[in-house]
Amino acid sequence: IEGERKPVTVMFCDMAGYTPLAEQWGSEEAYAIMDKVYEILIHKVHDYEGTVNEMTGDGIMALFGAPIALEDAAQRAIRSSLAIHREMIKFSNQLQQERKNFPSLKMRIGLHTGPVIVGTLGNDLRLEFKAVGDTVNLASRIEGLANPGTTFISEETFKLTKGFFSFEALGNRKIKGKQKPISIYQVISPSKQKTRFDVSAAMGLTPFVGRGRILEILIDSFALVKKGSGQAVSIVSEAGIGKSRLLYEFRKAVSNENVTFIEGRCLSYSKGVAYHLHTDILKANFDIHENDRDLEIRQKIKSGLKILGLDESTNLPYLLDLLGLKESGIDLIPMSFESRKDRIIETLKRIALKASESRPLILAYEDLHWVDKNSEDVLKTILESIPGAKILLIFTYRPEFVHTWGGKSFHSQITLNRLSNRESLIMISHLLGTEDIDEELEELVLEKTEGVPFYIEEFIKSLEDLRGIQRRDNKFELAKTIREVVIPSTIQDVIMARVDSLPGGAKEVLQNGSLIEREFGYELIKHITRLPEQELLTYLSVLKDAELLYERGIYPQSTYIFKHALTQEVVYDSILTQKRKQLHEVIAIAIEQLYQNNIGEYYEVLAGHFIESENFKKAAEHSKLAGKKAQKAASFKDAIEYARKTIYCLERLPETDMNQKRIIDARTRLAGYYMSIDHHVDAKDAVAPIVDLALELNYQKRLPIIYTVMGTFSLWVEEDFSQTFRYLDEAFKISEKVNDDTSLWFASFFLGIA
Repeated sequence: IEGERKPVTVMFCDMAGYTPLAEQWGSEEAYAIMDKVYEILIHKVHDYEGTVNEMTGDGIMALFGAPIALEDAAQRAIRSSLAIHREMIKFSNQLQQERKNFPSLKMRIGLHTGPVIVGTLGNDLRLEFKAVGDTVNLASRIEGLANPGTTFISEETFKLTKGFFSFEALGNRKIKGKQKPISIYQVISPSKQKTRFDVSAAMGLTPFVGRGRILEILIDSFALVKKGSGQAVSIVSEAGIGKSRLLYEFRKAVSNENVTFIEGRCLSYSKGVAYHLHTDILKANFDIHENDRDLEIRQKIKSGLKILGLDESTNLPYLLDLLGLKESGIDLIPMSFESRKDRIIETLKRIALKASESRPLILAYEDLHWVDKNSEDVLKTILESIPGAKILLIFTYRPEFVHTWGGKSFHSQITLNRLSNRESLIMISHLLGTEDIDEELEELVLEKTEGVPFYIEEFIKSLEDLRGIQRRDNKFELAKTIREVVIPSTIQDVIMARVDSLPGGAKEVLQNGSLIEREFGYELIKHITRLPEQELLTYLSVLKDAELLYERGIYPQSTYIFKHALTQEVVYDSILTQKRKQLHEVIAIAIEQLYQNNIGEYYEVLAGHFIESENFKKAAEHSKLAGKKAQKAASFKDAIEYARKTIYCLERLPETDMNQKRIIDARTRLAGYYMSIDHHVDAKDAVAPIVDLALELNYQKRLPIIYTVMGTFSLWVEEDFSQTFRYLDEAFKISEKVNDDTSLWFASFFLGIA
């Protein structure tokens, strides 16, 4: 696996008291016990799609979010740790029953979330998938702090999971290798909130904007249901657009109606759990709680079946089995696996139809893109049964989910689009608590988030956490201290989870595209990837279907655009620096070859790619040309930028006389641009480092402009007229000597003013 940079949650887990255990019970007994412990650890990590990266003498190191990115990696890591503790308690109790005076077995677990480099390291003799970086070291240190039977986490992991669990803040702890103390938290238990929306709702929601008309469609569908015409509605959008919020507002809208409204959710880590979606629905329908005992669950289901008028003997065993009760009675019924599945589906269908007879029933199924196969089969059966029933089925899912009910006459689909700039600004104002926001801050948030509500919330939260915004004179503005805008981990995780689900070739094309620009042409991506035409078109089609790219124009003159600017940035950042440098060079050379007849249009782009590839000679050439192009267009801001880039590149080349003269050329050119807009202090600062160098090299070609700049600074800024005359007189004399008419004119002009 090629190396990548990824945000990952790292777990370290080891058994407390392993050494005395081995001494007391012997190495063979300890080995047998550890074999079972490893089985527990590995299973509970895999249950939440983590990867066991290393097995130590008495524990493991695991990764959540690598090699495949997970959009809720930190959550999964904590849920995995809690599952490990639960299973270890059971195993320890079992051992204590079997062996007299056997010690209690407990695990210490430490979690930290941050960037790591992941990939395959080694050679033909031994290859290992490794995660490297400070994140790994810190997770290991945190595990060393944890008490037996507990999970300790870092502040970074806490921020990503706040609201999903209850925690105890343990304060700052000194960590070896870290200059500053680290905030540590202990995980206590899961909260009732299972999704991002649940957490947001508990903390307070932003205004509901831009969805009024769509809400009316749901209300109209419910009106048909009340008349006995069953309906199904699909709400489709990419992550973070507002599917759950729309459902929440619809539930509020019908709250005064005589209706049963039940919601079930697919969870990202439940795809491999059969009927998970419907067990969620069953628990809600029969008022079953997490801490209910088997006897209570059995009684609640019996009472519920009686109220519905359904036969207990033909329905109860299947429901108890679905809910995981050991003595469900299902094993006493002889049948094949397929027959059992059919009867489970039939039971769930009967419950829905019976429940809708007394009053309308709304069943909302969220996040079907994570649905398990058995749950989907149940949905299809219920769907076929609703046309004459008072049932409204609502499905929410992302565009990648494919289903078979799109052609049903009683089914309609709602596609949620991104918010407009106006709607986004309403949301931003609410999050900041004021409409008085600096235009630069508004533009930054709008540009980065592009109307995705989840992105807006996370971006504002990130800016606040990093102190990237400040309040001045009752107005929010960007803090002057902020050097770069960091994309929040929550957004990175969502984007990279989608990218990692792509076929390998499509992901590589996307990575190459991210290095070009947000928009890139077909011919250029073909030239860079060197893929056969049909293979490349297939990968581009996959990226379009995934709505990561849009296509504009007609093949082969087509161009491709990243749907979100943040997608381009996140994919770009995932590529390791050394590979980035190599690919930027490849892209620049490809542009030179493909567009040599109109190369002037690409000076700016080429300058950027050559700078990133650290080919400073070529970068300096194209930066100089881009600056002159900007000067001709009277765009002095751009001219100044490219002159600065030229200087940056030249100063990284060997200090030959020729390169030193090029630096002098670039700095005098920069000073000239500043003088054109009367920035005399900046002009003087541009030439100050080269005055002695130009004299040392006797570079008389540039001395007149240097002296003219120094003279005008003395004239307009210092108002030192004797110094002004000395500089301008020297500029005049050298201009005459080298026949530089332009410099002679400027020296004469300013001498006249002085």
